[in-house]
Amino acid sequence: MTNLQENDPLPEQGDTTKTSTTQKLNSRRAAGRKPKQADPGTGDRLLLGYRVDEAAAPIGFGGPAAPVAAAGAPVWLEGEGHVITIAPTGAGKGRGALIPNLLTYEGPAIVIDPKGEACRVTARRRREMGQEVHVIDPFGVVSDQSDSLNPMDAFDIAGIEPSSLAMEIAKQLSGGKMSLPDPFWDIRGHDLAAGVISAVASVHEGADRTLQRVRKYLKSDDANYNLAVVLDTVGKKIHRFAYEEIASYLQTEDRCRSGIHATACSYFSVIASDAAQRTITCSTIDLQAVTRGDPMTIYLVVPPSKLASHAALFRLWTASLLSAVLSRETDLPEHRTLFAIDECAQLGDFGLLPMVYTLARSYGVRVWAFFQDLAQIKRMLPDEWQTVLTNSAALQVFGVPNHLMASDLAQVLGDFSEDELRGMDRTHLALQVAGCRGITARRPDYLMDPMYQGLFDPHPMMKGRKPAEPGKGTIFG
Repeated sequence: MTNLQENDPLPEQGDTTKTSTTQKLNSRRAAGRKPKQADPGTGDRLLLGYRVDEAAAPIGFGGPAAPVAAAGAPVWLEGEGHVITIAPTGAGKGRGALIPNLLTYEGPAIVIDPKGEACRVTARRRREMGQEVHVIDPFGVVSDQSDSLNPMDAFDIAGIEPSSLAMEIAKQLSGGKMSLPDPFWDIRGHDLAAGVISAVASVHEGADRTLQRVRKYLKSDDANYNLAVVLDTVGKKIHRFAYEEIASYLQTEDRCRSGIHATACSYFSVIASDAAQRTITCSTIDLQAVTRGDPMTIYLVVPPSKLASHAALFRLWTASLLSAVLSRETDLPEHRTLFAIDECAQLGDFGLLPMVYTLARSYGVRVWAFFQDLAQIKRMLPDEWQTVLTNSAALQVFGVPNHLMASDLAQVLGDFSEDELRGMDRTHLALQVAGCRGITARRPDYLMDPMYQGLFDPHPMMKGRKPAEPGKGTIFG
């Protein structure tokens, strides 16, 4: 593979010993013009790094980055396959991995971008590439104007199974974990929530089919009476699953029913705020376009201070978008959909992730998840973390700060010792591509590499500051 910056000119034909007047004039004109930079679009392949001579790879924190020409050929991820990047906070996951690829990736992209940094830096470029850009930003991190996505719109996706989708939405609201000492309450609360979601989806459409309406049913003054009225008046119209779950709840003895009801209601507290309601009511994003793979980039933004309390919003939006792309049956789009999940562990219990890593490649989806350490992956996916790693086509590791992290990752990578990982220069990474020996590679750097100049907008935290040379200061994540 050749470096993207190198386009060797074809040799002149004919007699090279004589130079005509026309040739001289053309040479003078060319000397006064700056060469036109080739558009660095890369199709739907991902740039993982640049090959380096391992003997010359710098160690420690001294010395500037090697220029692109000296870094060797780029290493691409082509074809099917997912990526996992592991690096601690502040190590440069944005600067050296996600952002460079968003500046060049020509396929559609869905980006979970908690701090809004990738959106601020790359949105303008994505539009220039012909992408329709949407930003779901309930708390105004990037802009006061936010797009919205109603999770209930997923019921319109062709081939969707209503009861399964209702249970999935309830699971994303609840977090999927048994939060109470007795799992009975979470199990029954989840079933009730799914039943009411399914009922609302059965009899309402458009702007009336919302999670707010589900919440109103559950939070009404006499919820039991109102649910009984639903069965009496529209019982034949709602899905059988909805009827059975609501009927089962109403037939439960009184002392249990109140606990089940309270548990189900608790799942909907995350959508009670005005900010949340504005972004999950009337959709400005067409899920059918997501299914088709239309050129579209969607950024999902929630500030770090709200991540713990509003992780369910991320899960709801993500599950809806995944439902759209996983409904593809035939005629996959020309370009794969990139699903980039920054700060992946902040999603909490996201049971869809193992399934996506094992199956999504068949649906034209490529997932790129970012974690701070191996412990985050194990905590998020206690039973499936090895499956997720095994089904990744590429694993990037950099910024390893201590023996504990190095010891964990050395066992996973296999081709790198603890000392090699700990001593690696900040401009480099350990790269393991499936079926190949691990290599040391130079990381892309959108702030320093010539191919990205003019493509990006200023990082919000670096306005007025000269970017630090890699190896001489903090690299923003």
